[in-house]
Amino acid sequence: MQPSTDRAALLLCEAENLTRRTSSDQVKKFLIVTEIAEVIALYDPAEALRLAATITYPVLKDTAIAKMAEVVAAYNLALAENLTNLLTEPGKRPIALSAIAVVVAPRNIAEFERLSAEAEQAAAAIESALSRTVALTGIAKVIADRDRAGARRILAEAVAVAQTMESYKRTDSLNKIVEAMAQFDPADAEQLAATIGAPDYVLASIGIAWAASIPEPVELLARRITSPAAAAKVRGKIAAYMKGRGYVHADLAFAQAVALARKETRADLQAAALDEIAVMMAEHDPVGALELAGTIKHANETTPVKARIAMVVARTDPAEAERLANDIGHSYWKAYALAQVATVIARQDPVEAERVARTILAGEGRNEHAHLWQASAFAGIAKTLIERR
Repeated sequence: MQPSTDRAALLLCEAENLTRRTSSDQVKKFLIVTEIAEVIALYDPAEALRLAATITYPVLKDTAIAKMAEVVAAYNLALAENLTNLLTEPGKRPIALSAIAVVVAPRNIAEFERLSAEAEQAAAAIESALSRTVALTGIAKVIADRDRAGARRILAEAVAVAQTMESYKRTDSLNKIVEAMAQFDPADAEQLAATIGAPDYVLASIGIAWAASIPEPVELLARRITSPAAAAKVRGKIAAYMKGRGYVHADLAFAQAVALARKETRADLQAAALDEIAVMMAEHDPVGALELAGTIKHANETTPVKARIAMVVARTDPAEAERLANDIGHSYWKAYALAQVATVIARQDPVEAERVARTILAGEGRNEHAHLWQASAFAGIAKTLIERR
């Protein structure tokens, strides 16, 4: 291995050792183990599979193997396909096959078409209508950027299957289909949402996706949303679009989004909306974002949003991002923020990123969550080192 890969391997070994020190939060531990296995799969799939085998929760183990298959597909398609045969949860294999198809598409369109067809066949063979709908929706989300027409067709199939379900399952499935469609075709998603009477949170997901590229029609959609919190998120996204393009009234648009969010009477929904608006604001106005974060009344929402703001700031001002992370009083969110900042910094300066990551355990030697977040940071840095080789 080249020097950068050698360093990556050492970091991954250290990351795995850190996860072994954790016993209280098994779900979080296995999620971090999945991150580590995914990176190891870039150069040693057998070792990655050994690590994935230590995950005792079937759903999480399947997630790890599916991600490994996607990574391995870049250099060994046959092995990637074999890995999908290890998946046990209904619906996981069709989505994994689609992900592999997208990986190989740039170099072999025939294989993309073959794997896409196989994914659809695997989904069609699922007996449970609910699981089949989940699989079809997942396939469409995965292939949408590569094959938009195919994604539309598959979602139409998912709608047809969902219509056969009991009412509560049907409603939930159709809402998820609309949210998936919104990511690549907001206009059609809005039409489907109107047909099924989708709730405000679904309309908000359409508006947020739409505002990222063409905000003009979103204003009409926002007016139809009765929930102040949901409508505020959409208006916040419109404001972010305006701010990014230097619109004179962008700050006013953000202020209006904040004012609308504060009309929400449920404290948890109000805090969540303000959280999202603050993060949207952070890229262009970190000072304003932090000021907003400091006003959020729901105590449990304050530190997470500051951690997310630090992650955004890290793209342009790593030193300030590190300072913001260290100012977070809650040990869990401080460790999380430092891990995210380190991972972002690694894209430009892996050495500096590792320095930041190694501060996570300062004064937190017995904090199991700090160990896990440091492991996550090491995995992110290692991934950058390997991809640079």
